Amino acid sequence: MTQKLYVLLPFFFASFCLSADPLEDLTYEEAQQLISHLQLDPYIIDYCDCCSDGPDYIIRVSDLSIEAAEYGARPYRVRAKGTYIYELQRSENGYFSIKDSKKGGFEDIIWTNYSFAFDPEDKMAHPIGQVLGIRESGNCNPDAHFPAPDQLRLQQSDPGYHQWYQSRIGYPGSEMDVASLSAHPDATGLMANMLPDGIIYQGDFVAAETWGTGHKHFMIASEIIDRESNYNALYVCQWTHNGMSISLDWAIRDYSPAGGKVYFENNGLQLIDLDGDLKPETSFIYTIRDPQKEHDQVKLMLHHNGTKLAIRGSTAKGDKLFDPAFDRETPAFKNYASMVWDRYMEEGESAYLDQIIHRRDNLIVLRQEYLFASGGFEYQLLQADFNPIIDDGELNERIRFAEDISAYPNGKGLVILARPNIDYFMYDNMEYGSLMQVFPDSRGISSVSWSPDGRKAAFVVLNNAQYPKDTRLFILELDGKEVVSKQKFDIPNYYFAASMMVVAPVQFIDNNTISYQVQDPERRKEEMREIKID
Repeated sequence: MTQKLYVLLPFFFASFCLSADPLEDLTYEEAQQLISHLQLDPYIIDYCDCCSDGPDYIIRVSDLSIEAAEYGARPYRVRAKGTYIYELQRSENGYFSIKDSKKGGFEDIIWTNYSFAFDPEDKMAHPIGQVLGIRESGNCNPDAHFPAPDQLRLQQSDPGYHQWYQSRIGYPGSEMDVASLSAHPDATGLMANMLPDGIIYQGDFVAAETWGTGHKHFMIASEIIDRESNYNALYVCQWTHNGMSISLDWAIRDYSPAGGKVYFENNGLQLIDLDGDLKPETSFIYTIRDPQKEHDQVKLMLHHNGTKLAIRGSTAKGDKLFDPAFDRETPAFKNYASMVWDRYMEEGESAYLDQIIHRRDNLIVLRQEYLFASGGFEYQLLQADFNPIIDDGELNERIRFAEDISAYPNGKGLVILARPNIDYFMYDNMEYGSLMQVFPDSRGISSVSWSPDGRKAAFVVLNNAQYPKDTRLFILELDGKEVVSKQKFDIPNYYFAASMMVVAPVQFIDNNTISYQVQDPERRKEEMREIKID
């Protein structure tokens, strides 16, 4: 794997400095378009392409708002808040040396000619006005490369940038196609320079995850390349650090044949607590491609308390062999591994994350996050052994594409927001039904917020055609599956359009007061408002 501390950007003549005014003004539609783009691709290069001095920065944008413009013919502009990730110091030979950024929080206007954003056409950075087609002039030399994560071997690391780069740009300089993608809430992605002393791996670093408190665990994927013999190998290992000593828990190494290749697939390293013992299982899947064979080998490795549980087979239909060790464990491990295998065979090299967002003795709510350019979630209601809990295919489809699934605070069941249905699922008798419906042409819906006493559920629905203020707030007072009362208010709640419509949730201040975020382009700052309910 290439290890460089420099990223090539266009050469600018250092003998003189060109200048151009920063451009901020937008129409309201252009401002919304800009926000949508940065919701999907939040990393920008703050870069004066017409200047010969620096420094410049890679910034992760987190909050975006529309406000009145101060300059230009158009009335609006977009303000961004975020974090400085890396500093790019321009040098005389046309390179940028990469440094840790000593800055913290970022807040500024998104300049349409100085804020360089990701362009999906060539996977490079261009002024965002050019990327969106809303401003073509005012740029001196608008080309830049986002530095690859393996070039960012620095103290400050942003795992999200690593993941974003993999899904949007890829690794043209790397032999492997991989990202560290764990969705486990206690797991953190690491770069090579962040591993403690004594933890070693073979070959070139690819990805790593760490989790745990008293005993820290580290799972590392690396690649061994033998260019003379024309093969590569995958090496994955797990270490435990208890504060005083380090031990190797397990290691797996697998080689490609000459002229073939081992691919560590895009679902990467994943952690998920399958049996609810607060000790996550680890899993990964990889493919060995042999030019002499019609079908590729496929292997899935699941580790539970140090025990390896494997599925081995190929891309040929029906070629799927379970390790006998599965039979010595509870069915959850075999059923989950089988589900992951079947999904991989159906969808190919899809990047996804599995996360258990709600668990009871007899039920699991599994959320699957798909990391395509379009993004999005899918849900499943499963038994504790990961078998389906509902036989009705139509109901399962509604659950699968729900916008949100929220548990009743009293533990009685779930509220499932699956436009146009707002449904319930009750634990005791596994009963499923409808609480209410919204307009079928509604474009988005927020997550559920519950009142402190657990009796009221509030959510916001977006429908520009049906609601006078674009969004409508619904408050349902619930007694199990019964709707005791329903209230509704038209409010200008905040929403944005990325790959899908996203509506900001409301918050209960007390049992009878709700706060919501106003979408008001005439004001310079976001505003929270309150509404009293019965």
